[in-house]
Amino acid sequence: MRFKLISTVCGVVIIWLLPSSLIWAQTSADTVLARVGTEKIYLSQFQQRLQSKGISSNSQSLILPAKQAALDDMIDELLIEKRASNYNFKSEPELQSRIGQYRNQLVLGLLRKKLVSDAVTVSDSEIVAYYQANREAGYKIPEAVKFRQIFISFESSDLKDKTKDSKKFDREARAKSKEILRRLKNGADFGPLAKTFSNHKSAKEGGEMGFVPRGELPPELEEVLYSSSPGLIEKPIKSTYGYHIVEIQDFQKESYQDLTGFLQDGIRDTLKKRKEEHRQQVLLDSLKQQFSVKYRQGAVTKLTSPPGFESWLLASGPDTLYYTQLLPGFQSYLMNKKSKADSVSARDFLAGQADTLILLAAARQMKLGQDPAIKGQVEKFKTDLAKQKIRAQKPLTEFNPTPKDIADYYGKHKETWKEERPIYVQHIVLADSARAAKVRKEIIDGLDFRQAALKYYPGEKEIREIAYDLGFISAMEMPASFYKQALELQVGQISQPVRTEYGWHLIKLVARKDYQSLEEVQEEIRAILLEDKNENTLSKWRDQLRKGTKIWVNQKLLERVTGATGG
Repeated sequence: MRFKLISTVCGVVIIWLLPSSLIWAQTSADTVLARVGTEKIYLSQFQQRLQSKGISSNSQSLILPAKQAALDDMIDELLIEKRASNYNFKSEPELQSRIGQYRNQLVLGLLRKKLVSDAVTVSDSEIVAYYQANREAGYKIPEAVKFRQIFISFESSDLKDKTKDSKKFDREARAKSKEILRRLKNGADFGPLAKTFSNHKSAKEGGEMGFVPRGELPPELEEVLYSSSPGLIEKPIKSTYGYHIVEIQDFQKESYQDLTGFLQDGIRDTLKKRKEEHRQQVLLDSLKQQFSVKYRQGAVTKLTSPPGFESWLLASGPDTLYYTQLLPGFQSYLMNKKSKADSVSARDFLAGQADTLILLAAARQMKLGQDPAIKGQVEKFKTDLAKQKIRAQKPLTEFNPTPKDIADYYGKHKETWKEERPIYVQHIVLADSARAAKVRKEIIDGLDFRQAALKYYPGEKEIREIAYDLGFISAMEMPASFYKQALELQVGQISQPVRTEYGWHLIKLVARKDYQSLEEVQEEIRAILLEDKNENTLSKWRDQLRKGTKIWVNQKLLERVTGATGG
């Protein structure tokens, strides 16, 4: 194999592999596609990346720039990972604070697990006892009736009004209900009638109400339902709201939930939570005898009246909580409690923070921060934070092209927007040149071109009305002699007779548009300028990221690779 040094711009060393006979051999998935320092990117990893981006071996997207962009992203990720592992947090106090908060969160979780959760158990007998004690209040299944209905509402909202209108609404609703009931008794399907006539929200479900517990229905309706047997009720039932045509489907007797495994698990969780809360309070009360928290004088007042400068409010051993640290938590506390910032809310909040400091002091005494699992999670958190910080340095272009930028680009690249159909033409085709010359003279003498076309264009009237107007055309749409002559015309000019395989043509140039206008393409140009600027700034960021790292790419393999596993 032969290698060629491409560049060392900004200290970035990039080497490209030149062609050799070996590259065309069958490539295995563990072939190295690129090296980034001591790290390797294998062909199989790259193919998986292509597939994750939805780029398959038969995709039109699988062009070299797309593959190069995917590989560049993988190289960037390795470099970001490397830089993150050595990130210096000393100059980042905000990140240090976040790391400390995360470590404390983990430590407190482990403390709670060891001294609270692991020490609490719930026996089967306790579960049964809880179930029996709460059977009536929490686990009773009420008596219920399952039915479907067609509800015909009164059109009046006040049935107590004994006016003629109220009586009229009642008569109409009753008559409609009786007619529907008659159809049901004659064999009509309940569901379709409910969908058509019912004024209840259950209409779209064919009137299906499901099981409805006793006490949730209008008293007039409930009285009839619970005194009847399953089946269609013989008469419409009048309630305060209208008439109900009802078919009872089933009854459910009052009963109790069985103490199933699922219900036992729910009760166990409830009891365990209660026990944990109690044990945690007992533990905290005990720890307060061993550890103390110092309050800054006037801490409550300072929290509710921002001092405008950095000051500590609580301290316990090496742990100190400052005003700026506590304020965001206090604001969240107020929102959750729907409370205002007064001395009572500040005192309660600070008491909770003091409890946290005491628990942290106990955790430190137990050296829980040295737990391998916690140290591993903290290191991962630090690496993730560093990655976020490094990625945040990736430039986001705020460039906004000016009208002049867009106009200048349009002027320099105008050929890009050359019209495929630059000329708008109308024509009349005639059988011979003499007749064409005669018709041309009539037009020159004042006959409107459209009128001439309607008069002389061959074919039916309906054809003549549309065939003469070709609109904007390209060179591919008409014979070469026709198009050449049309191009040479001025707008409004009538050609001499032009011969094609179709006959002799008189051509009128209606309009010319050689290029798309600036107004039509300005958004496209804006996108191009933004993309160019993004590529330029991204290139600078990438050069800085890669500075001092030797990067080697098997370029020939990259060109050959597909998105299919196995190369």
